[in-house]
Amino acid sequence: MKRMIQERLERQEAEAEKNAKLLEELEKIAEKIDKEELQQRLEELGKNQGKNTRNLEQILELTKRYYVTEKASQIAKELDELSKKQDTLSELKLGQDFSDKDQQKLNEEFEGLEKEIRELEKDNSELKKPLELDTDKKKTDGIKQDQRDAL
Repeated sequence: MKRMIQERLERQEAEAEKNAKLLEELEKIAEKIDKEELQQRLEELGKNQGKNTRNLEQILELTKRYYVTEKASQIAKELDELSKKQDTLSELKLGQDFSDKDQQKLNEEFEGLEKEIRELEKDNSELKKPLELDTDKKKTDGIKQDQRDAL
């Protein structure tokens, strides 16, 4: 009877060891599954992050393009107004109808616009595909010279 109990106990111990090994194996596989799932989710997040980054970059580029376009339009309007003022001054007689201060004021306004044009050129050059802007430095220098000659 003792021997039967002893054999049974030994079989149960062997079975317990076998079960323990199987449990260890199951745990390893479960860890792998969790790691693979985690890895897969991280890859998905990385892809989504990449898409989001590209979307933000596109929005930023479009916003910059819009700014450059609108700023160029604003400067063109201001230059047109300045041109009309200069035409009016050139028709008047110096000393009688206007003073040097009036011409100097127009010159200063033009210099301010010229600075804005150069800043706009810089902003435009930072675009991935810069816009075609007609901001010829020779033309602005010519305008400056014409304004000096008007004095």
